[in-house]
Amino acid sequence: MIARLTTHVINARLLKSARQAIDAFDRSVLAFDTDAALLWGSDKAMQMVTQSGLDLDSTEFRMWLRDCVEQPVSAVSPCLTHSLAVQFIGFSAAREVLVKLVPQRTDSNEDVLRSAFNLTIREAEVLYWLTLGKTNRDISAILSQSARTVNKHLEQVFQKMGVDNRRSGAVLADRKLHVTAQ
Repeated sequence: MIARLTTHVINARLLKSARQAIDAFDRSVLAFDTDAALLWGSDKAMQMVTQSGLDLDSTEFRMWLRDCVEQPVSAVSPCLTHSLAVQFIGFSAAREVLVKLVPQRTDSNEDVLRSAFNLTIREAEVLYWLTLGKTNRDISAILSQSARTVNKHLEQVFQKMGVDNRRSGAVLADRKLHVTAQ
């Protein structure tokens, strides 16, 4: 009897410490049972739910959550609201359904790049297409500019970003876009 009690106490401490780690790293994670009932959530996630007005008891959300249980993680699309994207992460060891909340950006990718690197509108457009793997010739066709003009824009962009080449610029810009999105 004491051995069972000790095991339960140890497991409870491990669970508590895992949840504290989620809070310490400022992650927005919610856990549900397979019937879509909320079990627990990180402090940040609960705050985001309150601020956004996300209705965890809505029929639409519960149906989405139940569908998550039946599909592989890679096949589940996020549940989108006006201000949040709810993404299925997977299952915990205790078979809890884990989701993370991600704020939805309202500004364009180009606007994010403009403000992050102090770029002009056209420089931000060129950099955005670069992050998508486009060549100078592709970008020039897309933006109806000469390849030489695109090259000059990229020279200015790289100088403002403090990078030496297109790969470094694309990676830095891509990271900025994805960090801002989360």
